[in-house]
Amino acid sequence: MPVQAEFLKPVQVHKLAAGATLLAKVTAEWSGPGCVLHSGAILEATVETAEPRKGGGRSKLALSFDRAQCDKSDLQPFQLVLLAAAAPPDPWTLVPDVEINSPRLRAHYGEPTAVDGREEFLIPSQHLEFSGAAHHFPLKPNMRAGDILGIKGLKLEVGSGTKLSSVFSSAHGDLSLKAFTQILLNPPSVAFVTPAAPPPKSVAVAGELATPDIPARPAKVPTDTLEVCKTPACVVDRPVMGADLDSQTPASIDLEPIGYARRTGRLQADFDQDTALAWLGPDEVLFAYNAHPLIQRGIESPDAARMVRAVLLSASSHAVLQSADWSIHDAERFLWQLDASRILVHVGDELRVYGRGLELERTINLTGPLRFLRASPSGDSIVFGTLRERHSQELHAHLRDELGAEPEEDVEITMYDKDFRNVTTGITSSTLTPPTLLNEGQVSLRPQPEGDFRMAIAKWESTSATLARFKSLCPPRVSSISPDLLLLVSCVSNVGEPEYRVLHADGKLMLVGRPGSRQVGFEGAGNSRRFAVKFVSRLGVDSQGLPFSAPDLAFAEIRIYRAEDGKRVGAVRVDDPPTSYGGFALSPDGSRMAVLSGSEIKLFALPGD
Repeated sequence: MPVQAEFLKPVQVHKLAAGATLLAKVTAEWSGPGCVLHSGAILEATVETAEPRKGGGRSKLALSFDRAQCDKSDLQPFQLVLLAAAAPPDPWTLVPDVEINSPRLRAHYGEPTAVDGREEFLIPSQHLEFSGAAHHFPLKPNMRAGDILGIKGLKLEVGSGTKLSSVFSSAHGDLSLKAFTQILLNPPSVAFVTPAAPPPKSVAVAGELATPDIPARPAKVPTDTLEVCKTPACVVDRPVMGADLDSQTPASIDLEPIGYARRTGRLQADFDQDTALAWLGPDEVLFAYNAHPLIQRGIESPDAARMVRAVLLSASSHAVLQSADWSIHDAERFLWQLDASRILVHVGDELRVYGRGLELERTINLTGPLRFLRASPSGDSIVFGTLRERHSQELHAHLRDELGAEPEEDVEITMYDKDFRNVTTGITSSTLTPPTLLNEGQVSLRPQPEGDFRMAIAKWESTSATLARFKSLCPPRVSSISPDLLLLVSCVSNVGEPEYRVLHADGKLMLVGRPGSRQVGFEGAGNSRRFAVKFVSRLGVDSQGLPFSAPDLAFAEIRIYRAEDGKRVGAVRVDDPPTSYGGFALSPDGSRMAVLSGSEIKLFALPGD
């Protein structure tokens, strides 16, 4: 089997000179004498010849591959010969119903198996799927050394140049290859055979390898299953009127004595993760915020490091019950509500479980920086990924300079059950998107042609289904909320006017709301009885997508609904909302709502059903 790889950047002969180097990325696992190449490993090519087209001649580019990342963090000598090339794959968003799963996942209680040519990660009653674009060479039967697929006017002479370099040539202007151009390579011992010998099986007879990761299917136009909200199964939410808010007299907890003040001067592209509210039982409210102390930066304190102060307050007396300082190494979300009286917190290099009284119940050490964390609404399944450096420091810096962005890395995946027993571990790529967890399984959004999307679920019992098909004029976002619901935020106009929809776990529509074009920062929360949807209203017209600061935010509105049928039972509105997500929390019994407003926590008593 040949090595499958792709160029990381466009290759343009008029910008190259002999001695320059090019980088390619391996796209499929490969093992050969003296080298193991994992998916994502780097290959280095040296330009032996770079000739722009002159007169009626041909433009030429000769490449020799002499270094590879052979199961190591750095490049080492390993010679490969370029055998064939193919045009970059079509964008995966143009392929209807494409499903691509993460490779190299392994189970603790089972073994990985292949299903329909896709690598999945199966264990008894559990599996994990990560979606994203995964390129492979479009193999076909009877391939020959020197084949070019899908690139007009390009020729390839295998091993005809110096140092066994293969020579591309083109008669149509200066030779140019697009980023993600696919290539096949083999060690010289396999790439070259005597004329009397049959072509090597790895190139000449590749039928058994011809399993493209994106199967060709007839294009079809998905129907919009969420277009119509039919009563009584679905509720179209009405605007909040003054009468809905007039009788509210919330209690207030002053936060200035504990050192918190609303930040007003910073310009932001999106809401940050600098605050969090949670309940630890019926009378304990936890408020956590970035204290913004002076932090000495360095290897142990990266640029995004924060010191978060957590303060436990009594909802009845407003007294401070407990406090703690948490060192956070990144700018991402750091707190998740597990159940009515427990939270999960990312602190330093560990995850911590806290219960009532802010008592530490459990500590989970992390093997690297936290990349993501997902929890099912019931808390029965928790999946998190930690970053694992794929490259040496020198190679990482080289890739970053070449790409103008951080390079792809490995992510180590761990899955726990409700008792924090390690159920599943594995390795995936940092470019793949983790799923949203429901109690029944994993939900993902799959782009379709022409602005359509498909929402799919992979259930824990290893069955899959389409939950919904819908249209959106902006990238949609989906999240799960208790007790077992999905919050989908999408756009219904070119100016980004948002629409939120709440779906049952079977994909049936429960609630639709269109609060207006100035609303941003949508998020949801819930419990067994009720759920809430929060958004923030911006000042000005046509402000979607523009940077903002605290003075640009008019108010935050939270709408509360019955979990069983989506009927609205109340709404609250506060001025001076924070520029962060996580500034609200529904009490365990659904009778109170805590909302951050300016330098206060407002405690609203909610009406009954």
